[in-house]
Amino acid sequence: LPVTEMRLRAASFGLTRSCSNKAFLSVYQRRYQAASFQSVTHCDLCFLGCFITRLHLITTDPVRATVVTRPELLNVFSQEGLPETAVPESIGTPESPKWVSVCGQPYPRDAWFNVPPRIISLSERRLHNQKYHPLCLIKQRIVDFMYKRHPRREVGGQPSKPLFSLHDTLSPVVTTRQNFDSLLIPPDHPSRALTDTYYVNQSTLLRSHTSAHQLDLIRSGLDAFLLAGDVYRRDEIDSLHYPVFHQLEGVRLFTSEELFRDAIDPSRCLRLFEDISPSSVYAQKCKHPFQALPSSMLPSEKQPQHTNETAKRLEFELKTVLQALAKSLFGKTCQLRWVDAYFPFTHPSWELEVKTKVGYNTDDEVEEWTELLGCGLMRQELLERAGLSNKVGYAFGLGLERWAMQLYHIPDIRLFWTEDSGFLHQFETNDIHAPITYKPVSVFPQCTLDLSFWLPNSLPIRVTTSETDTETSQEDISKSLERDFHDLVRSVAGDIIEQVRLVDKFTDPRTARQSHCYRLVYRDQHRTLTTSEVRVIHDRIASQAVEQFGVQIR
Repeated sequence: LPVTEMRLRAASFGLTRSCSNKAFLSVYQRRYQAASFQSVTHCDLCFLGCFITRLHLITTDPVRATVVTRPELLNVFSQEGLPETAVPESIGTPESPKWVSVCGQPYPRDAWFNVPPRIISLSERRLHNQKYHPLCLIKQRIVDFMYKRHPRREVGGQPSKPLFSLHDTLSPVVTTRQNFDSLLIPPDHPSRALTDTYYVNQSTLLRSHTSAHQLDLIRSGLDAFLLAGDVYRRDEIDSLHYPVFHQLEGVRLFTSEELFRDAIDPSRCLRLFEDISPSSVYAQKCKHPFQALPSSMLPSEKQPQHTNETAKRLEFELKTVLQALAKSLFGKTCQLRWVDAYFPFTHPSWELEVKTKVGYNTDDEVEEWTELLGCGLMRQELLERAGLSNKVGYAFGLGLERWAMQLYHIPDIRLFWTEDSGFLHQFETNDIHAPITYKPVSVFPQCTLDLSFWLPNSLPIRVTTSETDTETSQEDISKSLERDFHDLVRSVAGDIIEQVRLVDKFTDPRTARQSHCYRLVYRDQHRTLTTSEVRVIHDRIASQAVEQFGVQIR
């Protein structure tokens, strides 16, 4: 077999593409061509078979999310000379496949799996790295600002490589440890729920924030880095929200000498940390490596470990650079404000808001404050777990879509996913600082239809973050259905769905059954939709809601 294909096959056993040809050949000979396959476990064979199946199928349709079914797997095993007995009966059938391919890699799926095929297909787009795309332009502008503001200087005073390193190609598939545990997000936090996060299986998910890579990058030895990538959340549908969006994260760590570098301190009184009494509640160590007191239980002005000088200096460093970044992009006259916020992995925490009309519905007549980013001082417990107890730091994360909408006057978040040349052509420039104002290709009318249904008395048993509860209240059913219904609408209607709003709830006093009325707003970015064609899509949504959720259309 060609070495290229051997590389791909060996990668399914965990080897990286940077390994030598000799290493790949060794793996191939030892594990794939083993005599009678005695040294290869059934699990390895199934995984390898799924990987090969992906290679076969991706040649015909490289974009689609490949779900590996049992017939496909058996066919590939036969072609490759692999023993079909290695495919257990439990491996997926066309009705209930047990393997799914995400970002070109196969993963086992279980009862936690809740990722629609459309969401998986979007993971292949990587808009933030697509040349001339507005998200790529805004990313480059932010990175350029950070590079120029923070050059690393050598002994001779000459600027060297930038202080911040950039990482923008990391896979969005992460573990629950990376996405939640490593950031001190408690087990009962709402963000862990199936209603909020896209799970591939119980221990694997599509990252809901770029912070999922924070601890790994710090442990690798980095003390200042930028991280950009696509993130996934089961969110509402409107002009500002989309289930896939893009974040840019920044982290900077300081030693005492670096933080107080400009301070006049002849007696060396300035220090990073307080002396905490062993009897203090803040001195108690949690048994679990990724547990700590919630930020809500800490003093509001600072972390107990930090001195007042440390907290104030870090806050100054953080807010100064972010305000300068916003004004460099949006102009010195833009109105900004800081709002106190809460994040499990930073304290104190803030959000930066800008006054704008961009991104709101056309019937909005007044300016509103729009969140641009969240930030804060890194929890000291995270740095201690990374082996950096002598450093402090800050972290921030911003939504690239929000910044691009503000900078380029893009009114709807769906436009970032269009492949219409009329949109993309407007951003074709080699000067990332060129002033660009988005000009609508055309404006077409909305088509609005309502859909009302009775909720079922119960739902199919779903896995929760704690334990399975077969006794489900109407409120639980309502909350679970709301996110599932949004996903269903997106899967059926695609990007012609502009808004989905729950406009009415009614509870029958006699039966205690609950009814929901959703208002669905359809609009195509490229042509006028007729009521008849929208009705076909609307009816399909209704019929699938009945089939999937057991609702009763009113």
